[in-house]
Parts: sequence; structure tokens; C-alpha cells
Amino acid sequence: MANITEDSLKSALTDLGLTQIGLPKMWRGEQDGFWIKALALVRKLNGDLSYYAIERNAEGLISYKTDYGRMSPIRERVRIHPYMFLDEARYVNVGDEKDRRYHLFTVTEDEEEKSKVMTMSDEEVILKLRERGIRLQLESDESDLVATKIVEYDDAEDATPSVVDDEQGEIERMMLEADAQHEEETAAEKSAEVEVEEKTTSTPKKAPVAKKKKAATAKPKKRAAKA
Repeated sequence: MANITEDSLKSALTDLGLTQIGLPKMWRGEQDGFWIKALALVRKLNGDLSYYAIERNAEGLISYKTDYGRMSPIRERVRIHPYMFLDEARYVNVGDEKDRRYHLFTVTEDEEEKSKVMTMSDEEVILKLRERGIRLQLESDESDLVATKIVEYDDAEDATPSVVDDEQGEIERMMLEADAQHEEETAAEKSAEVEVEEKTTSTPKKAPVAKKKKAATAKPKKRAAKA
């Protein structure tokens, strides 16, 4: 049994590129963060304890991806060892409820979906942001993110700057750019309104054209009558 479990773990760590890191810490609950990729120790119907690569979607539903043990149905999941967490500080926790809603509105490209954002509940907004965050994070360099999240999870004292550190201000920059663009558009609209108003209320009057005076014609003097 021990050899089956150890061989299973070794195969999983090698396949996932985690040999230098080793088995990540056991997940204790949502207080540890929202994991999206993990190794699960499972007990099978044949009695084996072996590891399985699993993934998790935005709603928390788990899908089993790769079995690193002997073929047999799973009887129970014993524990979970996440090796990738969703960077919620970057993708989800972007402020209060109003900030989250505004952020989702600005990053939503589909106009029909954008129109629905303002009527969503805060839970729906968080779910949409989480879905988007998982998609974007999985499109990123996973090897860097794996190492980063495990170092942060273990609270290493000598943690060096990571991909997450380098991108810490990205969401703030996006929000600032969106705010600046909104302010510019508002200022431009107000400026245009003022110009229209000035044109309609203060149209310059044409200066009156001075009438030319007729030149005075000197009347011929009458000659004095001869005596």
C-alpha cells in the first residue's frame, strides 16, 4: 500500500512539474484561499490510497483530471493539496461591492452581457469575476504562478518578488485608466454642451453699417446786379 501511494505521488509531482516543491500543504478550508488546481489523495474501491489531479471551477465544482494510481473507482476523497490558488486580490477583491460591479462592467466586452451587470446581485458579480479570473490565470504562465502561490501559502520568510508581486498594481492601473477615460469623456461632453450654449446665447451681432453722407453741393452764389 505504501509503495503504491508513494509511487503515485512521485508520478504526480513529476507530471505536474512539482518535484522541487514537493507535496503542497493540505487544504484546510476556504480560509486558505480559493484553489483551482490540486492533488487529491483518494481511497479506491480496491483499497488503494493514491493521488489524483483535480481542478475546480468558479462555482466550486470539482472535476477529476488525471489518475496517478491503479485503475479502480474512487470510494472517497481523503484530503486535498492545492498547488494553484486563484489570485483573488487581482481578479475578484478589487474593492467594495460598487467597485466590483464597476470593474466587471469595464472589463465586459459583450454589450448584451455588459447591460446585465448593473442588475446582478453582488454574489453574481463575484462569480463572474471569479470565472474571468480563473480563465485569465490559466492562460498565464502556470509554472510561475504555481511556485508563487505555494511560497505565499507556506508563509516563507524569504519569499522573493514573484509574478504576482510584479502584477500587484495592474488591476489598480486598469481602474485608474477607466476612471480617467470616464472623466475625460465627461469633461468633453460638458465642454461640447457649453460651446453649443455659448453659440446659441451669445451670437455676435453685426455691426451697423454707417450710412455714407452725401457730399454737400455748394450752391452758386448769385452775382450782384449791376447798377
